[in-house]
Amino acid sequence: MRLSILVWLLLAWTLPALAAPPEVFLNNKPFPGAVSGPTTDLMLEAEPFFKMVGGQFRLDAETGQASLDGEPIPVTVLGGRAFVRARHIVEKVGGRYNVNQALGSVDIYAFDPVEAARKAMVRILSMKSIDNDLDFRVMAGVTRGIMTRSGFDLEFPVELQLATPEEIAAAGGSRDLTALTRCTYHPGGTGIANARVLVRKGQHPLSVMNGLACGWGSLYATRLGLQKREDLTMGLGLWSGYHVLAQLGAPVRPESWGLKQKPAERAEFRKFLEIDEQGGPEAVLNALRQMAPKL
Repeated sequence: MRLSILVWLLLAWTLPALAAPPEVFLNNKPFPGAVSGPTTDLMLEAEPFFKMVGGQFRLDAETGQASLDGEPIPVTVLGGRAFVRARHIVEKVGGRYNVNQALGSVDIYAFDPVEAARKAMVRILSMKSIDNDLDFRVMAGVTRGIMTRSGFDLEFPVELQLATPEEIAAAGGSRDLTALTRCTYHPGGTGIANARVLVRKGQHPLSVMNGLACGWGSLYATRLGLQKREDLTMGLGLWSGYHVLAQLGAPVRPESWGLKQKPAERAEFRKFLEIDEQGGPEAVLNALRQMAPKL
């Protein structure tokens, strides 16, 4: 017995102690996900990371391949969860990675697509049209970032496509549409099984962002089970596009918004706008949840 105690004490003295994970702050907020690795090069759980900094993250559980806004990114899968190297992401998209040795914490300031869009507004407005997929993905990232920060939970399967008029027509729309949203439901209509948002190629960047936001907004209402209220769903889409462009400082005016839409859809848009003016995006989302059918 004494020998085993002695061996245990020797091991305790000679083996390095298992260090607790460092305290991690992401954009000045405590990081809620799993953490792995040394403070100088941390691995952070990918899903909560991109929920905080923006970006549509997807992981194929079978292949272990991941993508961010449609572009492949390297991940490490540990215990069924995907991790990204925080330093690598910061170096790729911009930001700072600071280790506080005294406090044993790490402060990570990752790229904020909304703030970057505001700073780059002159460049964005100077672009005549969006004609290639790379620029389209940038517009999608900015749009999604604004909506996520406004409280929208956009974690549902959706394919984004910069499309020709022929492709929009083949998907079930008319050739003159600037954007088209399509989705299928799980059995019993319990949620979105998959969705597509097609935005017409060759439009001004702000029109592209409006089409994306309108699609995401209408899909959000659909996800809540409001798809049978078509005027309301389209009205939320109109408000979403208006909200995104207003956040960027674009010259949008309620009286001239959605003039090509049905009067009933514009009426729903004005209702959402009034709620927004009184309580902000959170009030809009709360109103939607109250309208949603109780499961």
